[in-house]
Amino acid sequence: MSFLDFLNPLKIITGPLESITKAIASVQLEKARAQTDEKRINAEERVKTLEAKRDVLIAESGDKINRLVRALMAIPVVILLWKLIVFDNVFGQWLGWATPQLSDDLWYIVLVVIGFYFVDSIAARFKR
Repeated sequence: MSFLDFLNPLKIITGPLESITKAIASVQLEKARAQTDEKRINAEERVKTLEAKRDVLIAESGDKINRLVRALMAIPVVILLWKLIVFDNVFGQWLGWATPQLSDDLWYIVLVVIGFYFVDSIAARFKR
């Protein structure tokens, strides 16, 4: 399995914001190409609706309860990575410790959690 195979689960996180942003751009082009006032107004209303959805996604990322849930979901991933790096690679060589091979599904979850934190920090920058 290559590293690029792990990037697919990250679409779960980036998908909604990315699709809304693309839709906004597409509707903006429609609005610019519109030849009648009615089409222009319809396109403008769709842009406002999509921007409102985008704003909700970004605002949702700043809620305190969401932050707590995210932290609780990240703790097992942090413990797993810390164990793999510190115990298995540093001390495991001398003491004979080793973690059994982890499933691909577990690695997908780890990468999704890590990826979420990158996407969350990017969304927080847009919020400012």
